[in-house]
Amino acid sequence: MVEVKFIVEETSTGFSAYAENLPVYTTGKSITMLQFNIEEAMSLYQEEVGGNHIDIIIENSST
Repeated sequence: MVEVKFIVEETSTGFSAYAENLPVYTTGKSITMLQFNIEEAMSLYQEEVGGNHIDIIIENSST
């Protein structure tokens, strides 16, 4: 199992998130939409590169 940590930042139009050590990033107008988009982005990444199950960790950049 692989864990991927996402850093979340608030923007003027909502939120953005990027994986700490993978080329995966996304945005969303709300936290709920951002979480959905993170899961979708990771699914697309996993389809592209294959590999093991990935657990997603979301961390607010202000903490």
